[in-house]
Amino acid sequence: MPDFSRESSEVAMRFHRDAEWYVASRTQDLYVFRIHANSERVVELFLRLTTHLDDLVELVITHERDAVSWRATTRFLPTVREALGRLRWPLASFGGTELSLITEDDQVTLTPLLELVIYSHQTQWRERLEAEGVFQREQLPTPLFDPRTVPWSPAPELTQALASVVERLKMEQVP
Repeated sequence: MPDFSRESSEVAMRFHRDAEWYVASRTQDLYVFRIHANSERVVELFLRLTTHLDDLVELVITHERDAVSWRATTRFLPTVREALGRLRWPLASFGGTELSLITEDDQVTLTPLLELVIYSHQTQWRERLEAEGVFQREQLPTPLFDPRTVPWSPAPELTQALASVVERLKMEQVP
């Protein structure tokens, strides 16, 4: 007879605990957290974790498909988060774009392969990740392929969404 007395969160964690993990490392005073989850969840985590950044951020976007990058400095975090929220579904569907929010002490980056990397001079990210239900793993798994060989197919929906964000945040193209 099944045991239905368990907490619902315990049952939910049973099915995705191994799919959402992070690996932490430290070099001198810099902590690096590499977070892995499915595409929709990693984009959600990117948006949720950026709430912990300072009020003013620098945003860098690199669109791998078109080999173009944009930068915006000293932007108000809620405005940036609202604009990036519009990219949630195109990013999760297509990938191929790197987003970095940068402050004096932290950098939160969503990679083109839809992994999340946090660089920080602070240790609080470990607690923040575990509060989100992401658990630590001792080491990165062996990669199954070389990410530099990913062929980026056209994604017009993502390109249009990026153009809208770039215009909305008045970003400048960088060489």
